[in-house]
Amino acid sequence: MLYKYEYIKKHRVHRLNWHLDFFFGKIKKVSPKANFKLELYFHKEFIVILNRSPTLKQKFSTFFSTYKKLDAAKKSELYSKIIKCRGIERFFEDLTIDCKEVRSDQFAKYIKDNSLTDLMGYLAETTLKSPVWNIKDHYKKMYKSMPNHKACPFCGIGTMHQTFQEDYDHLACKKHYPLSATNLKNLAPMCGPCNTKFKKDIDVLYDQSIRRPFAYPYTTVINVEFDYSKSIIPGTDKKTSKGHWKIEIIPNSDINKTWFTVFQIEKRYVMDYVQPKFDIWIDNFLDDIADNNISIPNVTTLKAELKKISKSWKSKRFIESNIIKGPLFDYLADCNNSIFYNSIMRRLGDKITKLKVA
Repeated sequence: MLYKYEYIKKHRVHRLNWHLDFFFGKIKKVSPKANFKLELYFHKEFIVILNRSPTLKQKFSTFFSTYKKLDAAKKSELYSKIIKCRGIERFFEDLTIDCKEVRSDQFAKYIKDNSLTDLMGYLAETTLKSPVWNIKDHYKKMYKSMPNHKACPFCGIGTMHQTFQEDYDHLACKKHYPLSATNLKNLAPMCGPCNTKFKKDIDVLYDQSIRRPFAYPYTTVINVEFDYSKSIIPGTDKKTSKGHWKIEIIPNSDINKTWFTVFQIEKRYVMDYVQPKFDIWIDNFLDDIADNNISIPNVTTLKAELKKISKSWKSKRFIESNIIKGPLFDYLADCNNSIFYNSIMRRLGDKITKLKVA
């Protein structure tokens, strides 16, 4: 992503997925006539948890009843999918891996009900969040390992909070890839808007039926810049008086396009920041020039100041929307829009006059 997360290798929360693997290993060749007995299929530590949660126990039992009726070939096939999903990080790193075979819609071919997806969904939404696994402590360690700016690595503008635990997103969403619902290799903290408003349950590994790359936040940083050159600055075009903001990514690589599309970056940057805050950003820029008594005798000097502030913001791109403002002011410095420059010079003149009067 925009920066890498540190993967916390040792933590109690990993234990839940270990218990799940233990269960699947124990039932791998279970007889169709077998009874659901906790002591046969679960570690004693997990039996205590099951006895405290009748709903969870029932979901395991329901899946067990379906699974044991499968023939040996189908049991073996399902177990191979379970093993495959243990290394889900490779799904993001190797585009030659066929991920469709571990999607939930493929299970319907031999599991005739939703018992597996129901079980995995319950484990992810309820059991994983139990104090037993102390995921709050896991988040604290994740938060501490983040850079000082604490920006969300998926959008660069949201803030990761310390006072409460941010959402843990299923990178390969549990709706499509239920076998990885409790695998910490498939979970990463994400700001609320990224998780609930934009990514949601999008399959990041496929665009419809086409395999696509997705930046795995524990290993991959995308190199991306923003290009505003196809924009129309408000108040500079009679046909489009309100202007039109267009943001493109550089380089327009496949991995960058997946990120840009999944998290709806252009829409968010434009609608939530550039449109409502453009005049404010310009006004603050002019205030700083006027307050610091910087001489702006001509457009060339104005462009230089726009470049200067752009460079400053780019060097601190994850602070105060700088990831958006830096390239925007870079564009303003290079746009050669005389109408815009003249209006800025007038506004600056008005500010200087007011300061002198005051």
